Order: sequence, then C-alpha cells, then structure tokens
Amino acid sequence: MFNNVKPPFRTFIQGIYLAKMQPTNEAILQFIWKNRLFPAQNLFTTDGKPIEILHPGYYNTDSGPDFQNARIRIDQQLWAGNVEVHIRTSDWYRHGHHTDKAYQNVVLHVVAVHDKKDCPAGLPVLELKDLIDQELISRAEHLLHSADDIPCHAHISSVPPNLLQAMVHRTAVERMENKYREKLSTLQELDFDFHRWFQIELFTAFGLKANSEPMRSLARKIPLQYLLKSSDQRVSLEALLYGVASLLPAEPTDPYTQELLLEFDFLKHKYQITDVLPAHVWKFHRLQPVSFPTLRLSQLAAVFSRWEALISAVFKLPDLLAVQHLLTTTASPYWSEHYRFGVKSSSPHSRSVGRDLVGRIIINAVLPVMTGFSKYSGRHELQEAAIEWLETLPPESNRITRLMSTYGFTNQSALESQGLLELKNNYCLRKKCLYCSIGYKIIKSQ
Repeated sequence: MFNNVKPPFRTFIQGIYLAKMQPTNEAILQFIWKNRLFPAQNLFTTDGKPIEILHPGYYNTDSGPDFQNARIRIDQQLWAGNVEVHIRTSDWYRHGHHTDKAYQNVVLHVVAVHDKKDCPAGLPVLELKDLIDQELISRAEHLLHSADDIPCHAHISSVPPNLLQAMVHRTAVERMENKYREKLSTLQELDFDFHRWFQIELFTAFGLKANSEPMRSLARKIPLQYLLKSSDQRVSLEALLYGVASLLPAEPTDPYTQELLLEFDFLKHKYQITDVLPAHVWKFHRLQPVSFPTLRLSQLAAVFSRWEALISAVFKLPDLLAVQHLLTTTASPYWSEHYRFGVKSSSPHSRSVGRDLVGRIIINAVLPVMTGFSKYSGRHELQEAAIEWLETLPPESNRITRLMSTYGFTNQSALESQGLLELKNNYCLRKKCLYCSIGYKIIKSQ
C-alpha cells in the first residue's frame, strides 16, 4: 500500500501505520496474549496453518521464554512448550534468542508484526496486528504512560465495588507475603530460629520508624536467652536493655537509676558484655515524648516478662485478643513522671502502649512471623489466622489510605489499609496496570 510513496517518506508513513496497528510496549502484547484478548476462532500461523490456543501458558517472571507450559494445536498436531512474545518477528534475533539454549523449547512465536520470514527457521509464528482491538491498545498505552500517581483514577468509578475490594484484599495478602520475603534473609541468617527472629522483629516494631534501626541492632546484641533468664525480674530486664542501649546515665540520679546501674554492672560481668550500642544512635529530636526509646524499652521489657504466653498465642494456638492484651504493656512507674533519666516531667502522663501501636506491632512484627512459620512448618491455619486478624484489626489512617478513599475504595479494616498501601506503592506508582484486575477491567471493557 506504500508503493506509490517515495522514500524516505515511505518509511516514515509505514512507521506511523504500524504504530497505529500494534502496541509499542511488549508488556501490552504479553497482556493480550495471556488474557486471550483476540478472536479465538479461525486463527492461522503466518504460513497458513490452522492454530488453536488450548492454553496460553503461564507467565514467566524469570529469565527465559515469556510463557511456559502452553498447549497449542497447530495443523492438528498438539504441542506443549513455551511461547515467546515480541513486537516484531525480527526481535528474536535482536534479543539474541537464536544463541540462547533456553529458547530451544519454544513452540510458538507470537508477534504484533511479522517482519521477517523464518525467524527462526521452522518456528511457527502467529501475527496479531489485525486481530487486536485498537481501543484496547489505546487504553493500555494511556495507563502505562500516565503521569498520575493513580493512572486509572478517572475511570475507577466505572469499576464495580466488589472488584475494587477483591483487588485490595489480594494486595493485602501480597503485602504480607512481601514483608515476610523482605525479612527472610534475617531468618536464614538465624538458621530459622523463629523465636529469635520474633524477638528481633518485636524490637524493631517497638522503635517505630525513627528508632527501628537502633532497636534492631539492640536486639541482635542481646541473646534471647539472656532476656528469658531475667523474665521474672523486671529490673534485670530493664537494666539489660538500657545498659546495652547505652541509655543509662553515668551516675545515679535517683533510686531507680541507681538500681538499674547496679543491676547492669552485675549483668555485664555475668554475661561478659562488651559490645554495646553507641548512645548517639538513638533519636529523641522531633519525637513525641511518649515515643522516646526510654519509655519503649521499659514497655518492651514487660513484653518479655510475658514471653511464654506470647509465644503460645502466636505460634501454638493463635489468639488475637491474647496477643493484643500481652502487647498492651505498661512502662515502670518511674516513667509516669519522666521521659528521660533524671529529668522530671511537668505533669504525670500515660506509660502504656496505645491501641494504635499494638496494631502496628501486630501488622509489622507478629503477622510476618506467623506467615513465615506457616510456610516453614506447613501449618496453613496460621496464615489463615493472620488474614483473619487483619480483617479484625481497625483500619489505619494515613496519607495514602485517605487518598485512595477519595477514589471510592473502602478502608474498614487493617486488611484493607494494608491492601491500599500495597496497591498504591507496588502497582499504581510502578505502573503495573497490566497486572492489576482493576487495570484489566478498564483496559478490556471500558
């Protein structure tokens, strides 16, 4: 159709024509193939052989062909193997597949435009450019190239609420799985000692964002058995924590600090403690006083005085109410009138762990550990319990959950809060619309 057009304009016009007839992003073509968004009847390879797609295969997230274990009938012959998807047939050579043994089991080459014969020789090719809905491509391209943080925000109102909720629930589970995977290296380093891992995650969660790293470092410096040996002696627990954290004053300022200093001096010699944190790692500036590490460590000491009960409520017989109760600890009486050692506050204040912090600790420490132990032990009821706990816990309120709520998403539980965070951060911001059921609905049928 371009024969009457002189070069170089012929090449230019051909480029425009092809751009209108094909996706410019290979991921869109993979999306179309995976979901079979093209007519299933009367399909033929580029050399005229009838082809039937029995199963498009499973998308491969690792190196190698795009889809694995596909089942395809070509000219009455059933083939089982891999499928490779490209914008142009010549991409096979451009991507170096002709020299890669991983592509020897490819049974079908799916392309938008067939621009090179025998690529490679003998491999059947299915060309899709005349079979793809151009509006579908346009919608997909629009989402993937959107500059908005929520690419589909203008179309969310057209998506059924039950589909929105289903995607949020899916991403909540994904977020829980991702948290476990992010922490897996620590568990492996500990040779799958789940109790020790739980100790480290509890310390980290008590530190919140500002002091999470110092808390994590502190947990690594204090063996769990040291804490458990002092579990029935609150002063010993606190002396150990404050001493290794380097938060104790150099000289006693009152009876409480004197008792702690004496006890830590004893423990230091008993356990031959030489490795302590530098005091400067702790953050107090711009923190609400109730979040100071001084109060948090006293509250954490109370948790380890209840350790056996907590282990039972997490690993043995999962009990959310028991865990909430056991984590709702109270700092020693000294901290009702102090935020720092030796400095009396102007008025008494609460020294208990609040409900919001308990929820955060469960979400960020308890549930990833339950998920990991479920996978390690094969006790699937633990993962089911973790999801039920998320459904029971109250919703979180933050900038992202409030933003997503303005677009029609509900936020009625911690499960939905976690799902909204994962959806925004891991799908919307990364433009993973092709892997999102909301994006699928908008691209396919709007």
